[in-house]
Amino acid sequence: MNKFAFRSYGVNIRVDCPNDELFNTAVEAVRRTLLGRLEVISEADAEHVFTLEKVKERYFMTLNGDDLGDGEIEWVFFKYFDTRVRLLVAEYAVGYVFMHAGVVGWRGKAIVFPGDSYSGKTTLVAEFVKRGALYYSDEYAVIDPNGLIHAFPRKLSIRDKTGIQRKSDMAVELLGGKIGVDALHPSLVLLTRFRPWARWNPILLTSGVGVMKMMPQAIPLRINSKFTLSVLNNVAENAIIAESLRSNSKNCVNKIIDFVDKFEN
Repeated sequence: MNKFAFRSYGVNIRVDCPNDELFNTAVEAVRRTLLGRLEVISEADAEHVFTLEKVKERYFMTLNGDDLGDGEIEWVFFKYFDTRVRLLVAEYAVGYVFMHAGVVGWRGKAIVFPGDSYSGKTTLVAEFVKRGALYYSDEYAVIDPNGLIHAFPRKLSIRDKTGIQRKSDMAVELLGGKIGVDALHPSLVLLTRFRPWARWNPILLTSGVGVMKMMPQAIPLRINSKFTLSVLNNVAENAIIAESLRSNSKNCVNKIIDFVDKFEN
């Protein structure tokens, strides 16, 4: 049995796989999906174990002995594996709260867009990057205990006009953008969702309401609710929190920029 044990954001994980080719692909996938932000550890120190197998033409996956399903198409199987690895790290991360959100750096501070998949986070982030914002993430805001936002700059998962995610994700450099490095204080947490012909009409929220609105997107809330709420409170106390539906990202970005700049000046 091939084994690869690693630690990422304080989470100890091992991948077990009897098939050499499948194992090598899995290790590459882990390094890629966690952006190389891992360290190799002793196999015995792993607290969570993925087991991957290929039987005839089907791929099987378990996590800590629980069946995660199977499939016939390798790239789909590994796309799901990527997602499960990231979610595991996000849920059990030590000293950080991972929140589903797009993040850009603007004038030395972070603008955060919490939201579910298909809420338009990536298109909004991409439009900001085209206007000179630093790219931090289109998937997770990684927040430390002081409420600072750290980069998790995976390639942007651009969807085509049918809403189907492309197989090859886009590097931010192809948009003329740059990746942010330094952790940033948040200036704006914008709870927004795309609606055709929606009118940009931001409503300022209190810190308490803002925390409640962010909670559903905070991955470790179930596992470590006290720490998660403490971190979200630190974000809410140091940022403007607003909510509004919006129309097309291209039409809306300048309005968001004007909105945040008004409070920063």
